[in-house]
Amino acid sequence: MFAVKVFNKSSFARGAEEGQCPKYVHFTREKEALECLCHESIVKAVEVGETELHHFIVMELGREDLGALLRCRGALREEEAQHIFRQLLSGVGHMHSRGILHRDLKPENIIVVDETPTAGISVKISDFGHSKKVKVSAAPGPPLMMHVHSLHVGTDFYAAPEQTDGRKGRFLQSGSLLALLVDRGAARASGPRE
Repeated sequence: MFAVKVFNKSSFARGAEEGQCPKYVHFTREKEALECLCHESIVKAVEVGETELHHFIVMELGREDLGALLRCRGALREEEAQHIFRQLLSGVGHMHSRGILHRDLKPENIIVVDETPTAGISVKISDFGHSKKVKVSAAPGPPLMMHVHSLHVGTDFYAAPEQTDGRKGRFLQSGSLLALLVDRGAARASGPRE
């Protein structure tokens, strides 16, 4: 089964010329990210194209998003959370090696694709509308080193502290996700910031 994101060209034609229409910007970011990513923990784009009236992306469809699974079940057992977290870190590592920053990694942007008693919960990172392409350094060390800029996008609840309070530095945004996976009392997040 597949999911299809369809964007009517006329709804953002004027803003697209200026690069100002959020729908156009999000579509372009998602398209560019999915075209250069190929990893078992990242949703696959089956087809990206356009017709006379529409732009579209056809991609894998999951059973549900991780947020829905957590709201239904509550916190996961530590082993389940570790299994999911390893998949996410592997996917994020691949994105960063290609110079892609997701910038809105949260349970609602992670799809559950399968669950079996032996293999556990299989997930994939999705929704690259807030992503950003950055230059990857050829210097030795971690594949992607950058300072967070003052412009913040994404969902505040899952953001690294320096993104929301203005400090410079690096912090694993994924720490917020790991805490949520195992914390029954986690607060519900607000929507993404444009």
